[in-house]
Amino acid sequence: MSKERTLSRRDFLKVGTQFLGAAILMDKLRFIPENAIETNERISDILSKTTPLGFDAEGNLIKLKTGKNGEDSGISLIPTYRNEVERNPMQEVRLLVVHYDGGERYRLSGAERTALNTVWGLNGNDPDGNGLGPTVQWCVDNSPIARNDSGIGGYGILQTQTASGNPLLPDRGLHVYISPIHPELDPSRARTVERFDSLGITSKLKGVVEAGITDFNSYAVGYEQIGTRFEERFPSDIEPPRLQFAHTLSLCIAAMRQFGLTPWDVVGHHEIQQKSDPGDYHMATLRFLLGVAALKGKIENRLVFGREEPMVYFSRLERYLRLVDRYGIYEDWNRWVGFDELVASLPSTRNDRLERINR
Repeated sequence: MSKERTLSRRDFLKVGTQFLGAAILMDKLRFIPENAIETNERISDILSKTTPLGFDAEGNLIKLKTGKNGEDSGISLIPTYRNEVERNPMQEVRLLVVHYDGGERYRLSGAERTALNTVWGLNGNDPDGNGLGPTVQWCVDNSPIARNDSGIGGYGILQTQTASGNPLLPDRGLHVYISPIHPELDPSRARTVERFDSLGITSKLKGVVEAGITDFNSYAVGYEQIGTRFEERFPSDIEPPRLQFAHTLSLCIAAMRQFGLTPWDVVGHHEIQQKSDPGDYHMATLRFLLGVAALKGKIENRLVFGREEPMVYFSRLERYLRLVDRYGIYEDWNRWVGFDELVASLPSTRNDRLERINR
């Protein structure tokens, strides 16, 4: 070797130390090539249908530009009656609540219902007897995400509240109602917190519950989606179609980024109130999709995994669903999403393996 290419012992050690440091950092970040992640055809198809979403300076949900010549574009806005009358900002966004609208997917004519039908249903409901129905921030159906000013066909995602002007504090909706007089009559939220705690799951829900907050609507945004009884015959075609699942995933990713939420801050209505929507298997699928989306670079790892290994997140997801496996069909869900195959493709430490073995 020529003198010019010969490394001194000091330089060799320096280069070796840098290489070792880079290797340790890479191991700490748990870089996993995308093609090493094992997902079944169903999950891969849902992920391929996701749409990059974000918020503008006023707080409107928008489609983010893709490609060199792309432009950000708005989505359709049809406010509910209540939001047109009551415009008061939330206190803080700590949670995203997932609902279904409780209606059959298809009308008597055979046509699939749309997010506009969901808005009509919200307006027609009158819990306070004042002529104003509930409201959420968004509604989701099984159509491509596009502006639909004609109102003919679906919307994909429909914004159902006028933007507040503050992208971090939307106007308060009315989609979770817990009696301020007898909040103790509904133990759902406390039970969920206890289950989270037992598994080492951190969620902003705990702070809301421990503070005795019953006005969830001042601390949670939410979305309704077309359909009902998602888990009654799971797995079956009663689960949302893949495109609708992709929209809910896209919406969750955008909201998590905007408000600093984790998958455990994205809660099902049934997890905080004695309701059926959207169900444990639906929430498990959504949280599973968020984990896979993080592995594939569609959402930042820190929002999904925090400082922990991906294996820890998926282990807790598995253990939580087993804990709440109301219908005893965990194995059906496992096969439906390809959970075991995904987990087997993850690099894991000895402690990760022990945690899953000892669940």
